[in-house]
Amino acid sequence: MTRALRVSSYPTLLYIDGTSVHQLPATGTPLATLNGILDELLAEKQAATATEPPSILATLTGAER
Repeated sequence: MTRALRVSSYPTLLYIDGTSVHQLPATGTPLATLNGILDELLAEKQAATATEPPSILATLTGAER
């Protein structure tokens, strides 16, 4: 699994979104840098989610995203 995720060191931080995996900077990275990267990834996710139709499961169960 580590090879498939391209993990070559420990600790490794990963942001996993469905089938997308983004390796985040870890040891020695300023918190502001890590937060900036996470903010960008979450903004992309939110923008993509806003344009997607509701999932069939959400439709059937009445669940909201």
